[in-house]
Amino acid sequence: MINFLGCLLLGLFYSLNLSENVYLFLSMGFTATFTTFSTFNLENIELLKSHQYRQFFKYLLATYLLGFFGVFLGFFIGNL
Repeated sequence: MINFLGCLLLGLFYSLNLSENVYLFLSMGFTATFTTFSTFNLENIELLKSHQYRQFFKYLLATYLLGFFGVFLGFFIGNL
């Protein structure tokens, strides 16, 4: 739920056309205390909007694979 709420808030802040300082405070300051997942998804939207499809898929795949590997590695080490 926190990741979803962070994404929802970041999308809302992005759509309000706020001044740069207010946007940075709310999005990177406030929302980042919840999650970095919302920022990750906003960056993916920006890649798609700018038609950088190859970069989008590489970023998406690398992030999820590295995240999955990190969880797996932590789980493995914790069970030694």
